[in-house]
Amino acid sequence: MFPKPHAALIALSAPFIAALPVASQAAENPFDSLLAGTEVSAWAAGSYMHRLKESSDANLGTGYFSHPDANTFSLDQAWLSIDKAATEDSRAGFHLDYTYGKIAEQQGGNEDSGLIYSGWVSYLAPIGEGVEIKAGRLTTLLGAEVLETNANYNITRGAVYGLQPITHSGVIASTTIGGTGVAFGVVNDLYSDTFDDDSSQKVVTGQLSWDIEGTYVGVSAIYGQDNSQGCAPSADCQLGVYDLLVSRDISDAFSAWLNVDYLATDGDDLAETGSALGIAAAGRYAFSDTTGFALRVERVTAEEDFLIADDDLEYWTITGTLDHKLTPELMIRAEGRFDKSDEVANLGFADGDGTLTEDKQFTAMVEVIYQLGGF
Repeated sequence: MFPKPHAALIALSAPFIAALPVASQAAENPFDSLLAGTEVSAWAAGSYMHRLKESSDANLGTGYFSHPDANTFSLDQAWLSIDKAATEDSRAGFHLDYTYGKIAEQQGGNEDSGLIYSGWVSYLAPIGEGVEIKAGRLTTLLGAEVLETNANYNITRGAVYGLQPITHSGVIASTTIGGTGVAFGVVNDLYSDTFDDDSSQKVVTGQLSWDIEGTYVGVSAIYGQDNSQGCAPSADCQLGVYDLLVSRDISDAFSAWLNVDYLATDGDDLAETGSALGIAAAGRYAFSDTTGFALRVERVTAEEDFLIADDDLEYWTITGTLDHKLTPELMIRAEGRFDKSDEVANLGFADGDGTLTEDKQFTAMVEVIYQLGGF
């Protein structure tokens, strides 16, 4: 888990250690208790994305959140995670996720220094079955896909993922009551994750979840001021995002999930009004311990001018991903994706001249992931 002391350092230290009193040698190392229960994980991923248009096309972009650049090599993410869970034996905990690369840059990180994706302190209060309280930059309760590329079936994130928030700065408490998972929190903003917020109109989020004979069912929501549209602190810019996630390991070889999101505006000062519905279904079948194939299908619809559409919107995606472990720590994935939009003016795809005139897009990409300790 942690690197062992260098052999030369041990050799140099041996005479001094031998000279210490026996009681000092037997004394407890303070770092043993500090690091007890702390887990470290790390991985790195790089890819090449190709937009299946004319070979003369420049890098006009794909419109994808995680891989926005076409026809280019990319360091997707280098990731380091440190976690010390709060338990009954040690009720204080902490968590830190640092990432560097193109996906970190897309999430607001600096291309030179990377991004603190999430970080919090936690306390397990001795109430009922235990109430865990987390404070800091927290990951959202909503959705099936995540920013961590090694945790998703596919290389690219889907269109429904784009409807959901990613991280929040605030406080969330969670517990289990009679077999039902319960979480509730208050955070600064709905989409724009800011460390400071000059508005007294905070955002509330919550979740109810169940494990029903091996099937996970989660119902989550977030509601409040949507400052991502440039609203003033005193403006009426309320938005609700309501999320359903159902997932199951159907067999040793096949797993699947269904994710449904409904968004509705509730504010007179919002620049975009209306509602949207996103449905995504995905599954992965393992042909062997080393090879598998995943398929994701999505449909997003929006009414009125919501999601920057001039009128009603219908958007489809179909994504297939083949993955193979070259070694226990090294995986290669190949993906093909098709997108179609009926709102070309604002949510279409670039043609060879860079104008949004295409109603569909094909992309293909290859990604390599190394994960410390293996998959």
